[in-house]
Amino acid sequence: MNEEIKRRYQELKNRSREHIKEKNRESNILLQECLSVLGNSKMILAPEQEREILDKFNSKLPSIMNSNIKKNVLTIQEMFSQWISKQVYIIWDKEGLPIIQTDFECVIKYIDEVLAVSFETWVVAEDMNQFIQFDDANRIIEIFLKDN
Repeated sequence: MNEEIKRRYQELKNRSREHIKEKNRESNILLQECLSVLGNSKMILAPEQEREILDKFNSKLPSIMNSNIKKNVLTIQEMFSQWISKQVYIIWDKEGLPIIQTDFECVIKYIDEVLAVSFETWVVAEDMNQFIQFDDANRIIEIFLKDN
């Protein structure tokens, strides 16, 4: 294959992959309910933005897991005063789900819908130094990274 045909073939594969991903998202009832309640207060990141945020998150994951500044929390409302004015990303553990940017108040208001989408959910502060992990055992863990 010449380079032009290879390039067009790759574009077609990418468009097909994105189309399948979009169809899967549309058929995910729990995701659709979550997006619906978040309404205009959410922004679904574009694929390029998703990759950038996911790359940053994944690069910090070892530090997150090894952080000695972790706090087990009983309810998300306990963190309200520290997170109230923050813009956050919602990242689910299931591949193909979008990354959502919203404010923390919306996360609290619609926490049941947000957590219903997947078994593990992360709420990540925009500065990527504060994290809330909701795991499949119904634990809430607040994690802080020290500024470098």
